[in-house]
Amino acid sequence: MGNDGYLPWCNECRERMFEFYAKKYNDEDEAIDRLAMMFDTYVDDKLLEASEHSTASALKINTYMGRLNMRQHAGKSYDDVIDQKKKDALAAGDTKGTKVTLKMRKFWGTGLDEKDYLFLDEHYQNLITRHECKTAAQEILFKRIAKAELNCDKADATGDTKENKRSK
Repeated sequence: MGNDGYLPWCNECRERMFEFYAKKYNDEDEAIDRLAMMFDTYVDDKLLEASEHSTASALKINTYMGRLNMRQHAGKSYDDVIDQKKKDALAAGDTKGTKVTLKMRKFWGTGLDEKDYLFLDEHYQNLITRHECKTAAQEILFKRIAKAELNCDKADATGDTKENKRSK
């Protein structure tokens, strides 16, 4: 969360801005998303849904912000929301706004992050330009080497090889 965990506005001002955006967009979830962008806080559909069941006297933004302070959301910001939206769009086949091409997505499969596609493609291109690649078996071998190198880099970054194997 940006600003070291503190919101830049008082509760009353936040509530007024929530009401303004809820009226403007005619959608409380959209208003919360807009405020989260302004505050650099995390937005999660499950949290929004859970905040729906708040008491009638409490504004949804207050319930949402209270639930956002739970441990599992610590350290998350609006950057995480943007990254997740990009990842979801890539998984759905939308490569607009990324350097990933449909050819790359078809070659490497679905469900990867943009940086993973780019790493794999760069590593694969490096291999096939330095070594002979005339058969399907060689292509598969280089493809597997690139994937193994990606997995090794992820394991090195996190220090946990078991977690990396579970995510694949």
